[in-house]
Amino acid sequence: MIAVFIPLTHAACRLLLLAILPLVPAGRRREWMEEWTAEIDARREESHRRGEAAAAGELLRLAAGALPHAWWTRRLEWSYHMTDIRYAFRLVARKPGFASVVVATLALGIGGATAMFSIVHGVLLEPLPYREPDRLVWMFGSFRGSDTAAVSPPDFLDYRSEQRTFSSIAAMTIAPSGVTVAGAGGPERLLAGRTTAAMLTTLGVRPALGRDFQTTDESLSAPRVAIISDRLWQERFARARDVVGQTIVVDRRAHAIVGVLPAGFELPFDPFIQLSGPLDLLLPFPFDAEEATVRRFHFLRAIGRLAPARTLSEAQRHMDVIARRLEQAYPENETWRLRLLPLHERLVGQVRPALLMLLAAVGLLLLIACANVMSLLLARATTRQSEIAVRAALGASRGRIVRQLLTEGLVLALLGGTAGLALASWIVGVVKRAAPASIPRLEGVGIDPVVVGFSAGIACVATLVFALAPAVRIVRSSDASRMKEGARGADGSERASLRRGLVVTQIALSLALLVGAGLLARSLARLQAVEVGFASDVLLAAIALPAEVYGSLDEVEGFFTALSERLNGLPGVEAAALATSPPLAGANDTSVYPEGEPPAAPADRRFAQIRWVQGDYFGALAIPVLRGRVFDDRADGPGAPPVVVISRAMAEKFFPGKDPIGERLVVDLQDAVTVEVAGVVGDARVFGQAEDAPAMLYMSSRQFPTNYMHLIVRTAAASAGMGASIRGTVQALDPALSIARLESMRDLLRDSVAQPRLRTILVAAFAAVALVLSLTGVYGIVAFTVGQRTREIGIRLALGATGHEVVRMIMRQGAVVVGLGLLVGLVLAFGASRLLASLLYEMGPNDPLVFTIVPLAVGAAALMAAALPARRAARIEPVRALRSE
Repeated sequence: MIAVFIPLTHAACRLLLLAILPLVPAGRRREWMEEWTAEIDARREESHRRGEAAAAGELLRLAAGALPHAWWTRRLEWSYHMTDIRYAFRLVARKPGFASVVVATLALGIGGATAMFSIVHGVLLEPLPYREPDRLVWMFGSFRGSDTAAVSPPDFLDYRSEQRTFSSIAAMTIAPSGVTVAGAGGPERLLAGRTTAAMLTTLGVRPALGRDFQTTDESLSAPRVAIISDRLWQERFARARDVVGQTIVVDRRAHAIVGVLPAGFELPFDPFIQLSGPLDLLLPFPFDAEEATVRRFHFLRAIGRLAPARTLSEAQRHMDVIARRLEQAYPENETWRLRLLPLHERLVGQVRPALLMLLAAVGLLLLIACANVMSLLLARATTRQSEIAVRAALGASRGRIVRQLLTEGLVLALLGGTAGLALASWIVGVVKRAAPASIPRLEGVGIDPVVVGFSAGIACVATLVFALAPAVRIVRSSDASRMKEGARGADGSERASLRRGLVVTQIALSLALLVGAGLLARSLARLQAVEVGFASDVLLAAIALPAEVYGSLDEVEGFFTALSERLNGLPGVEAAALATSPPLAGANDTSVYPEGEPPAAPADRRFAQIRWVQGDYFGALAIPVLRGRVFDDRADGPGAPPVVVISRAMAEKFFPGKDPIGERLVVDLQDAVTVEVAGVVGDARVFGQAEDAPAMLYMSSRQFPTNYMHLIVRTAAASAGMGASIRGTVQALDPALSIARLESMRDLLRDSVAQPRLRTILVAAFAAVALVLSLTGVYGIVAFTVGQRTREIGIRLALGATGHEVVRMIMRQGAVVVGLGLLVGLVLAFGASRLLASLLYEMGPNDPLVFTIVPLAVGAAALMAAALPARRAARIEPVRALRSE
């Protein structure tokens, strides 16, 4: 019986050991299992001398004894870890200066990397806040002259009715002037968007209350309805649950509230349009409005949701088929089609290159920080050589020593990562305050769990990068035969070469960063120096007259004429005017051709930017009159022959080689209108410094009234309270009106270059920190070399060497390191600068001035850093140097 029972008991013991094995530390499992298996096997061999029950019991008791032993082994292992951690913190406390430098260096690298990752994650990587955002598609109007246009309302209706690849499509438009909403505190101007039916449904957003717009709402004759924002629900209706069905007065007309938007909702509008604030109202788009019936007028932005199992390429092919049918049916649709693009790409595609460039720049900063810390730890490793050798001589294994050194690195990384996380939070806050509105989704950027995990990850990776190499090198040279060398502080040539290589790397990376910063700075200086062609010391305010109240063109023209006269009479006003779209405040183009020279086909049409102006528009903006005359509000009023003023760029485009004064143009204003050129004025970069001045066509708003205008007021140098005066002037004419916003042209000009300015500042800041770290590395390696060669320098001085000769000897070694770093850095900068080519304005990526000044400046600064310890070496006293040994 024992021949059967004992083997079964032995097998059960082995299974029990396998069950206990996970309790044992991973590094000791094999040794532990071999020890206990051998013990059980030995007891099994003795089992034939005992009774069956006694033998089985002995085996089981032996196996059971493995459980407390495994627990004790793990506890002992944890005690070793805790000892390592306590010892690491004692080292930090014993050398606070060294620890502070390491932690600060890591904080700079980790903090910058974490901040930029949080921005890239929030803007580029985080999914859009809509249901299944990867199925949302932006629909561009595309024709031979442009592939980023809007869509005309009639085209949208045809696409919506004929398409079969989208579960729904919707469109929107936003008037920058907003709408006037009546309230207890007086009229308030709010930003409103007009959307077609099913916009929220297409986005996959459920209203907090109520419903989405329906096709029955898309008419001027339909009951007036509105969807309000969460903010408006809170401020005007105190979050009343019965708000649906109540009314809100918009532009003096009562609208029934049919829905409330969820908190935080954002309409994914075209980033080309800079909105002045969040949307507070959605109104249905009326397809029977006069301007919505013209197929040539393209102003809707369309979004679609792909149907299940449909792909973007399939949808594009289907939309092209519809476009070809429309082209055959309507001559004005020649070459027009829809270009489909993922919504996420449309919203963030323009800022992706700049953000990825910043992330790469801060990645270089992190590498420099790790190299700096590694160099510091290598230097400290030399001073700890005898300590490690004693540990090895007393029996400490190499793995045990490496674990202790890695634990020390992990403690430093933990402290640096914590400080870096705090620094990252501050950097993100600064960027959010300073960033332009053209960077989408920035408001939602923050330090979330994903960012914290990223910070912890790079801290751990940094630990392996900067702590593992010194640990391995220490262990490789920690035998007892090196104890005497360690006591003298000898430095192996291999370790010295590694430190020099790290300093070369730091100089090279910092030079590449500084060259990039120099290129961006030169580009920004060129951009800011561009002459825009108009004055910046003016105030702008938008105003729109509700069509329900100002129903005739005479009423519109009379109101704006009176407003222009009153504005010019205000104290402190040097000139005042009105315009549909002043510089930097919008775009509007139309088809134009010289009389008698119509385009042979719709594809041959030529376009110009058109503005309706009134008052002293060109005087207020200091746009020079080059030829002829500008508008006279008295002579060029209603009923007078229509005249236009054109820009120099338009004169050269439409009338090359001849005087345009007196020439006639045909302008597409829904109907063809023939006008005479009365004057030519200077060019204006109405889209900012980076865009060339377009062909501009100016028309008198007295001859062609429109109910939406911007007020343009040029003021004296100190005109405090001008905003209140402008508001008061408007409400004196109509108490129910309010201006939409008040801003200065100077602010708009500054905002137009805000994105390149921000990226230049950030790259320059990262490069400056990198340079400081690199100079610290140069200083450190030269100072350490001086410390290691103190006895040699003392002997040289005792034998008659001069201080200048010692300085030259030390500087020669420092110059080699600096020269190698500059050489490698130039090669790296030449390659990396090509990645910046798309971000530079009117200059190449290999600008000679930048590639000359930056290396010279870095080299001079590095040599100055090396000169400090070299001069100190020249003042060493020979007797004291010899006694130090």
